[in-house]
Amino acid sequence: MIELGRPPGRRDRREPESARRKRNRRNDTVPDHTFIAPTLRVALEKAQAKFGPSALFVSHRELAASARHPFLGNRVEVTVRLPEPDELEESDSPKEAPVRETAPSDLRDELQALRRDLEALRGEGDDAHRLDPIEKRLRMAGVSPTLSRELRRRVVDRTDAGVEAALRRVLPVKVPQLRREAGSGPRIVSLVGPTGVGKTTTLAKLAGRYALAGGEGLALVTIDTYRVAAADQLRAYADMLRVPCRVAFTPEDLRRILSELSTARLILIDTTGRSPMDEARVRQLCGFLADHETIDHFLCLSMTASPLNLLESARRFAELPLSGLVATKIDESIQLGPLVDLAQRTRLPTAWVTNGQEVPEDLEDASAERLASRIWNGRELSAFGRAE
Repeated sequence: MIELGRPPGRRDRREPESARRKRNRRNDTVPDHTFIAPTLRVALEKAQAKFGPSALFVSHRELAASARHPFLGNRVEVTVRLPEPDELEESDSPKEAPVRETAPSDLRDELQALRRDLEALRGEGDDAHRLDPIEKRLRMAGVSPTLSRELRRRVVDRTDAGVEAALRRVLPVKVPQLRREAGSGPRIVSLVGPTGVGKTTTLAKLAGRYALAGGEGLALVTIDTYRVAAADQLRAYADMLRVPCRVAFTPEDLRRILSELSTARLILIDTTGRSPMDEARVRQLCGFLADHETIDHFLCLSMTASPLNLLESARRFAELPLSGLVATKIDESIQLGPLVDLAQRTRLPTAWVTNGQEVPEDLEDASAERLASRIWNGRELSAFGRAE
Protein backbone atom coordinates (compact mmCIF):
# COMPACT_ATOMS: atom_id res chain seq x y z
CA MET A 1 0.00 0.00 0.00
CA ILE A 2 1.35 3.42 -0.84
CA GLU A 3 0.76 7.08 -0.21
CA LEU A 4 0.79 9.60 -3.00
CA GLY A 5 3.72 12.00 -2.68
CA ARG A 6 3.99 15.68 -3.45
CA PRO A 7 5.76 16.88 -6.59
CA PRO A 8 9.14 18.57 -6.28
CA GLY A 9 9.53 22.25 -5.47
CA ARG A 10 8.34 25.02 -7.71
CA ARG A 11 9.96 25.56 -11.06
CA ASP A 12 10.52 28.88 -12.77
CA ARG A 13 7.63 28.96 -15.23
CA ARG A 14 8.03 32.55 -16.48
CA GLU A 15 6.88 33.10 -20.05
CA PRO A 16 9.76 33.21 -22.55
CA GLU A 17 10.36 36.65 -24.06
CA SER A 18 9.82 35.37 -27.61
CA ALA A 19 6.45 33.88 -26.66
CA ARG A 20 5.43 37.11 -24.94
CA ARG A 21 6.29 39.22 -28.00
CA LYS A 22 4.40 36.83 -30.27
CA ARG A 23 1.35 36.94 -28.01
CA ASN A 24 1.42 40.74 -27.91
CA ARG A 25 1.67 40.98 -31.71
CA ARG A 26 -1.28 38.63 -32.07
CA ASN A 27 -3.39 40.62 -29.60
CA ASP A 28 -2.56 43.81 -31.54
CA THR A 29 -3.61 42.37 -34.91
CA VAL A 30 -6.63 40.21 -34.03
CA PRO A 31 -9.71 42.37 -33.45
CA ASP A 32 -11.99 41.85 -30.47
CA HIS A 33 -15.75 41.59 -30.86
CA THR A 34 -18.20 42.68 -28.18
CA PHE A 35 -21.77 41.53 -27.56
CA ILE A 36 -24.18 43.25 -25.20
CA ALA A 37 -27.28 41.56 -23.83
CA PRO A 38 -29.51 41.61 -20.74
CA THR A 39 -27.77 38.55 -19.28
CA LEU A 40 -24.44 36.80 -19.63
CA ARG A 41 -26.07 33.70 -21.08
CA VAL A 42 -27.76 35.67 -23.84
CA ALA A 43 -24.53 37.53 -24.64
CA LEU A 44 -22.62 34.24 -24.92
CA GLU A 45 -25.35 32.78 -27.10
CA LYS A 46 -25.03 35.79 -29.42
CA ALA A 47 -21.29 35.25 -29.68
CA GLN A 48 -21.74 31.56 -30.42
CA ALA A 49 -24.46 32.24 -32.99
CA LYS A 50 -22.18 34.62 -34.91
CA PHE A 51 -18.79 32.90 -34.64
CA GLY A 52 -19.54 29.34 -33.49
CA PRO A 53 -17.69 27.41 -30.77
CA SER A 54 -14.25 28.48 -32.06
CA ALA A 55 -14.62 31.99 -30.61
CA LEU A 56 -12.24 32.65 -27.74
CA PHE A 57 -13.60 34.23 -24.59
CA VAL A 58 -11.61 37.36 -23.61
CA SER A 59 -13.59 39.12 -20.87
CA HIS A 60 -16.96 40.22 -19.69
CA ARG A 61 -18.19 43.16 -17.63
CA GLU A 62 -21.39 44.39 -16.11
CA LEU A 63 -22.94 47.61 -17.40
CA ALA A 64 -24.91 49.72 -14.93
CA ALA A 65 -24.62 47.03 -12.24
CA SER A 66 -24.61 47.76 -8.54
CA ALA A 67 -21.52 46.90 -6.52
CA ARG A 68 -23.57 44.77 -4.13
CA HIS A 69 -25.33 42.72 -6.82
CA PRO A 70 -22.95 42.59 -9.81
CA PHE A 71 -25.02 40.05 -11.74
CA LEU A 72 -28.28 42.00 -11.49
CA GLY A 73 -27.25 44.76 -13.87
CA ASN A 74 -29.39 45.68 -16.85
CA ARG A 75 -26.76 44.68 -19.42
CA VAL A 76 -23.71 42.45 -19.74
CA GLU A 77 -20.91 43.03 -22.24
CA VAL A 78 -18.93 40.00 -23.46
CA THR A 79 -15.71 40.35 -25.47
CA VAL A 80 -14.51 37.53 -27.73
CA ARG A 81 -12.01 37.12 -30.55
CA LEU A 82 -11.37 34.58 -33.28
CA PRO A 83 -8.25 32.39 -33.07
CA GLU A 84 -5.56 32.53 -35.71
CA PRO A 85 -4.56 29.19 -37.30
CA ASP A 86 -1.25 29.08 -35.41
CA GLU A 87 -3.09 29.67 -32.17
CA LEU A 88 -5.32 26.68 -32.79
CA GLU A 89 -2.22 24.58 -33.37
CA GLU A 90 -0.62 25.87 -30.17
CA SER A 91 -3.68 24.95 -28.17
CA ASP A 92 -3.34 21.34 -29.31
CA SER A 93 0.36 21.04 -28.48
CA PRO A 94 0.78 20.02 -24.84
CA LYS A 95 3.04 21.90 -22.46
CA GLU A 96 5.30 19.83 -20.31
CA ALA A 97 4.49 19.76 -16.63
CA PRO A 98 7.20 19.74 -13.98
CA VAL A 99 8.62 16.23 -13.88
CA ARG A 100 8.48 14.35 -10.62
CA GLU A 101 11.78 13.21 -9.17
CA THR A 102 10.38 9.67 -9.32
CA ALA A 103 7.47 8.37 -11.34
CA PRO A 104 4.53 6.93 -9.34
CA SER A 105 6.06 3.48 -9.65
CA ASP A 106 4.30 2.23 -6.54
CA LEU A 107 0.96 2.79 -8.21
CA ARG A 108 2.26 1.07 -11.32
CA ASP A 109 3.07 -1.96 -9.17
CA GLU A 110 -0.42 -1.81 -7.66
CA LEU A 111 -1.90 -1.70 -11.16
CA GLN A 112 -0.01 -4.81 -12.19
CA ALA A 113 -1.08 -6.57 -8.99
CA LEU A 114 -4.71 -5.74 -9.73
CA ARG A 115 -4.34 -7.12 -13.25
CA ARG A 116 -3.00 -10.38 -11.81
CA ASP A 117 -5.94 -10.50 -9.42
CA LEU A 118 -8.43 -10.12 -12.25
CA GLU A 119 -6.66 -12.72 -14.38
CA ALA A 120 -6.78 -15.16 -11.45
CA LEU A 121 -10.47 -14.43 -11.00
CA ARG A 122 -11.20 -15.27 -14.65
CA GLY A 123 -9.20 -18.47 -14.39
CA GLU A 124 -11.04 -19.89 -11.39
CA GLY A 125 -14.02 -21.07 -13.41
CA ASP A 126 -15.95 -23.82 -11.65
CA ASP A 127 -13.87 -23.48 -8.46
CA ALA A 128 -15.62 -20.23 -7.63
CA HIS A 129 -18.50 -22.07 -5.92
CA ARG A 130 -16.05 -23.37 -3.30
CA LEU A 131 -15.23 -19.89 -2.02
CA ASP A 132 -16.15 -18.80 1.47
CA PRO A 133 -19.60 -17.12 1.22
CA ILE A 134 -18.26 -13.79 2.52
CA GLU A 135 -15.38 -13.77 0.06
CA LYS A 136 -17.68 -14.75 -2.80
CA ARG A 137 -20.14 -11.97 -2.01
CA LEU A 138 -17.35 -9.39 -1.77
CA ARG A 139 -16.08 -10.45 -5.18
CA MET A 140 -19.57 -10.13 -6.60
CA ALA A 141 -19.59 -6.59 -5.22
CA GLY A 142 -16.47 -5.84 -7.26
CA VAL A 143 -13.79 -6.18 -4.57
CA SER A 144 -10.60 -7.78 -5.92
CA PRO A 145 -9.76 -11.39 -4.97
CA THR A 146 -6.75 -10.40 -2.85
CA LEU A 147 -8.63 -7.81 -0.83
CA SER A 148 -11.70 -10.07 -0.56
CA ARG A 149 -9.55 -12.76 1.07
CA GLU A 150 -7.94 -10.21 3.38
CA LEU A 151 -11.32 -8.81 4.44
CA ARG A 152 -12.70 -12.29 5.05
CA ARG A 153 -9.79 -12.98 7.41
CA ARG A 154 -10.48 -9.76 9.29
CA VAL A 155 -14.16 -10.50 9.83
CA VAL A 156 -14.73 -11.62 13.43
CA ASP A 157 -18.51 -11.46 13.49
CA ARG A 158 -19.75 -13.21 10.35
CA THR A 159 -23.03 -11.31 10.31
CA ASP A 160 -23.87 -8.48 7.91
CA ALA A 161 -22.97 -5.97 10.61
CA GLY A 162 -19.61 -7.68 11.14
CA VAL A 163 -18.69 -7.58 7.46
CA GLU A 164 -19.75 -3.95 7.16
CA ALA A 165 -17.56 -3.12 10.15
CA ALA A 166 -14.58 -4.72 8.41
CA LEU A 167 -15.33 -2.74 5.25
CA ARG A 168 -15.53 0.52 7.18
CA ARG A 169 -12.01 -0.03 8.48
CA VAL A 170 -10.59 -0.15 4.94
CA LEU A 171 -12.58 2.81 3.58
CA PRO A 172 -10.74 6.01 4.57
CA VAL A 173 -13.07 9.01 4.57
CA LYS A 174 -12.15 12.64 5.11
CA VAL A 175 -14.65 15.41 4.39
CA PRO A 176 -12.86 18.76 4.09
CA GLN A 177 -14.11 21.83 5.90
CA LEU A 178 -14.88 24.39 3.20
CA ARG A 179 -15.95 27.25 5.43
CA ARG A 180 -13.17 29.53 6.70
CA GLU A 181 -13.16 32.55 8.92
CA ALA A 182 -12.76 35.98 7.36
CA GLY A 183 -9.16 37.11 7.19
CA SER A 184 -7.69 33.61 7.24
CA GLY A 185 -7.26 33.43 3.46
CA PRO A 186 -9.41 31.48 1.02
CA ARG A 187 -9.85 27.74 0.91
CA ILE A 188 -8.98 26.77 -2.68
CA VAL A 189 -10.31 23.51 -4.09
CA SER A 190 -9.77 22.13 -7.59
CA LEU A 191 -11.54 19.17 -9.16
CA VAL A 192 -9.43 17.15 -11.59
CA GLY A 193 -10.00 13.91 -13.43
CA PRO A 194 -10.80 12.20 -16.73
CA THR A 195 -13.31 13.51 -19.22
CA GLY A 196 -16.98 12.86 -18.58
CA VAL A 197 -16.82 12.09 -14.86
CA GLY A 198 -18.94 15.09 -13.85
CA LYS A 199 -16.39 17.60 -12.56
CA THR A 200 -18.30 20.74 -13.57
CA THR A 201 -21.60 19.45 -12.22
CA THR A 202 -19.91 18.37 -8.98
CA LEU A 203 -18.33 21.81 -8.64
CA ALA A 204 -21.75 23.40 -9.13
CA LYS A 205 -23.17 21.13 -6.42
CA LEU A 206 -20.40 22.13 -4.01
CA ALA A 207 -20.96 25.80 -4.82
CA GLY A 208 -24.73 25.56 -4.47
CA ARG A 209 -24.58 23.72 -1.17
CA TYR A 210 -22.06 26.20 0.22
CA ALA A 211 -24.23 29.16 -0.83
CA LEU A 212 -27.45 27.63 0.50
CA ALA A 213 -25.77 27.02 3.85
CA GLY A 214 -25.08 30.74 4.11
CA GLY A 215 -21.45 30.60 3.05
CA GLU A 216 -19.99 33.94 2.06
CA GLY A 217 -17.09 34.92 -0.16
CA LEU A 218 -17.57 32.23 -2.82
CA ALA A 219 -15.81 32.54 -6.19
CA LEU A 220 -15.63 30.20 -9.16
CA VAL A 221 -12.62 29.88 -11.45
CA THR A 222 -12.29 27.80 -14.59
CA ILE A 223 -9.28 26.79 -16.64
CA ASP A 224 -11.52 24.76 -18.98
CA THR A 225 -12.77 27.72 -21.01
CA TYR A 226 -10.54 28.09 -24.04
CA ARG A 227 -13.68 28.21 -26.13
CA VAL A 228 -16.83 30.16 -25.37
CA ALA A 229 -19.01 27.06 -25.22
CA ALA A 230 -16.90 25.52 -22.46
CA ALA A 231 -17.35 28.53 -20.17
CA ASP A 232 -21.09 28.83 -20.62
CA GLN A 233 -22.16 26.17 -18.14
CA LEU A 234 -20.04 27.38 -15.23
CA ARG A 235 -20.90 31.02 -15.89
CA ALA A 236 -24.59 30.11 -15.81
CA TYR A 237 -24.12 28.58 -12.35
CA ALA A 238 -22.22 31.64 -11.19
CA ASP A 239 -24.97 33.85 -12.59
CA MET A 240 -27.62 31.96 -10.62
CA LEU A 241 -25.59 32.13 -7.40
CA ARG A 242 -24.62 35.78 -7.98
CA VAL A 243 -20.94 35.06 -7.42
CA PRO A 244 -17.92 35.99 -9.53
CA CYS A 245 -16.62 33.58 -12.14
CA ARG A 246 -13.14 34.13 -13.53
CA VAL A 247 -11.33 32.60 -16.48
CA ALA A 248 -7.66 31.54 -16.50
CA PHE A 249 -6.13 30.83 -19.90
CA THR A 250 -2.55 30.44 -18.64
CA PRO A 251 -0.80 29.58 -15.36
CA GLU A 252 0.08 33.27 -15.10
CA ASP A 253 -3.62 34.15 -15.37
CA LEU A 254 -4.43 31.71 -12.60
CA ARG A 255 -1.75 33.17 -10.34
CA ARG A 256 -3.09 36.69 -10.93
CA ILE A 257 -6.73 35.69 -10.43
CA LEU A 258 -6.04 33.88 -7.16
CA SER A 259 -4.17 36.95 -5.93
CA GLU A 260 -7.10 39.20 -6.86
CA LEU A 261 -9.50 36.85 -5.04
CA SER A 262 -7.40 36.78 -1.85
CA THR A 263 -10.29 38.15 0.21
CA ALA A 264 -12.63 35.32 -0.81
CA ARG A 265 -13.33 32.51 1.63
CA LEU A 266 -13.84 29.66 -0.85
CA ILE A 267 -12.53 29.39 -4.41
CA LEU A 268 -13.63 26.42 -6.50
CA ILE A 269 -11.60 25.65 -9.63
CA ASP A 270 -12.99 23.68 -12.56
CA THR A 271 -10.40 22.00 -14.78
CA THR A 272 -10.12 20.45 -18.21
CA GLY A 273 -10.94 16.75 -18.37
CA ARG A 274 -8.03 14.66 -19.59
CA SER A 275 -7.90 11.06 -20.73
CA PRO A 276 -5.60 9.04 -18.45
CA MET A 277 -4.21 7.40 -21.59
CA ASP A 278 -3.00 10.78 -22.89
CA GLU A 279 -0.02 11.18 -20.59
CA ALA A 280 1.22 14.39 -22.25
CA ARG A 281 -2.13 16.13 -21.78
CA VAL A 282 -2.35 15.03 -18.16
CA ARG A 283 1.13 16.44 -17.58
CA GLN A 284 0.06 19.67 -19.25
CA LEU A 285 -2.87 20.01 -16.86
CA CYS A 286 -0.75 19.15 -13.83
CA GLY A 287 1.81 21.72 -14.94
CA PHE A 288 -0.92 24.36 -15.09
CA LEU A 289 -1.72 23.77 -11.41
CA ALA A 290 1.60 22.60 -9.98
CA ASP A 291 2.93 25.98 -8.83
CA HIS A 292 0.02 26.59 -6.45
CA GLU A 293 0.73 24.81 -3.19
CA THR A 294 -2.35 26.28 -1.48
CA ILE A 295 -4.75 24.39 -3.79
CA ASP A 296 -6.35 21.19 -2.50
CA HIS A 297 -6.78 18.88 -5.50
CA PHE A 298 -9.56 16.28 -5.46
CA LEU A 299 -9.65 13.51 -8.06
CA CYS A 300 -13.13 12.89 -9.50
CA LEU A 301 -13.70 9.34 -10.71
CA SER A 302 -16.86 7.73 -12.04
CA MET A 303 -17.84 4.55 -10.22
CA THR A 304 -19.06 3.17 -13.55
CA ALA A 305 -15.43 2.74 -14.66
CA SER A 306 -13.59 -0.57 -14.40
CA PRO A 307 -11.18 -1.20 -11.48
CA LEU A 308 -8.19 -1.05 -13.82
CA ASN A 309 -9.31 2.26 -15.30
CA LEU A 310 -9.88 3.74 -11.85
CA LEU A 311 -6.40 2.83 -10.68
CA GLU A 312 -4.79 3.94 -13.93
CA SER A 313 -6.50 7.33 -13.60
CA ALA A 314 -5.23 7.68 -10.04
CA ARG A 315 -1.72 6.80 -11.19
CA ARG A 316 -1.72 9.40 -13.96
CA PHE A 317 -3.15 12.22 -11.86
CA ALA A 318 -0.74 11.43 -9.01
CA GLU A 319 1.51 14.03 -10.64
CA LEU A 320 -0.52 16.41 -8.45
CA PRO A 321 -0.53 16.24 -4.64
CA LEU A 322 -4.04 14.83 -4.38
CA SER A 323 -6.02 15.48 -1.19
CA GLY A 324 -8.79 12.97 -1.77
CA LEU A 325 -11.35 11.35 -4.04
CA VAL A 326 -14.81 12.29 -5.27
CA ALA A 327 -16.80 9.18 -6.19
CA THR A 328 -19.23 10.26 -8.90
CA LYS A 329 -22.20 8.53 -10.55
CA ILE A 330 -22.73 5.97 -7.81
CA ASP A 331 -26.40 5.92 -8.81
CA GLU A 332 -25.33 4.48 -12.17
CA SER A 333 -23.04 1.80 -10.77
CA ILE A 334 -24.04 -1.75 -9.88
CA GLN A 335 -20.79 -2.42 -8.00
CA LEU A 336 -19.02 -0.08 -5.60
CA GLY A 337 -16.46 -2.66 -4.51
CA PRO A 338 -13.73 -1.17 -6.75
CA LEU A 339 -13.75 1.87 -4.46
CA VAL A 340 -12.36 -0.35 -1.68
CA ASP A 341 -9.40 -1.40 -3.82
CA LEU A 342 -8.84 2.15 -5.03
CA ALA A 343 -8.79 3.51 -1.49
CA GLN A 344 -6.45 0.80 -0.24
CA ARG A 345 -4.03 0.97 -3.15
CA THR A 346 -3.77 4.78 -3.22
CA ARG A 347 -4.46 5.60 0.46
CA LEU A 348 -6.63 8.49 -0.74
CA PRO A 349 -9.66 9.24 1.45
CA THR A 350 -13.06 9.73 -0.14
CA ALA A 351 -14.40 13.24 0.42
CA TRP A 352 -17.74 13.36 -1.42
CA VAL A 353 -20.02 11.14 -3.48
CA THR A 354 -22.51 12.14 -6.15
CA ASN A 355 -25.65 10.16 -6.90
CA GLY A 356 -27.58 12.03 -9.57
CA GLN A 357 -27.83 15.16 -11.71
CA GLU A 358 -29.80 17.41 -9.39
CA VAL A 359 -27.86 20.51 -8.28
CA PRO A 360 -27.03 20.75 -5.43
CA GLU A 361 -29.14 17.95 -3.91
CA ASP A 362 -27.29 14.96 -5.35
CA LEU A 363 -24.05 15.52 -3.46
CA GLU A 364 -23.26 13.87 -0.12
CA ASP A 365 -20.39 13.98 2.31
CA ALA A 366 -18.66 10.62 2.13
CA SER A 367 -19.64 8.22 4.91
CA ALA A 368 -17.78 4.98 5.58
CA GLU A 369 -20.94 3.51 7.11
CA ARG A 370 -23.12 4.18 4.07
CA LEU A 371 -20.44 3.18 1.60
CA ALA A 372 -19.85 -0.11 3.44
CA SER A 373 -23.59 -0.83 3.47
CA ARG A 374 -23.93 -0.07 -0.23
CA ILE A 375 -20.94 -2.26 -1.13
CA TRP A 376 -22.12 -5.22 0.95
CA ASN A 377 -25.83 -4.95 0.17
CA GLY A 378 -25.50 -3.84 -3.45
CA ARG A 379 -28.40 -1.98 -4.99
CA GLU A 380 -30.84 -3.61 -2.60
CA LEU A 381 -30.11 -0.88 -0.07
CA SER A 382 -30.55 2.85 -0.64
CA ALA A 383 -27.23 4.01 0.78
CA PHE A 384 -27.39 7.65 -0.14
CA GLY A 385 -31.04 8.55 -0.11
CA ARG A 386 -32.01 7.06 -3.48
CA ALA A 387 -34.78 4.53 -3.88
CA GLU A 388 -33.26 1.45 -5.49
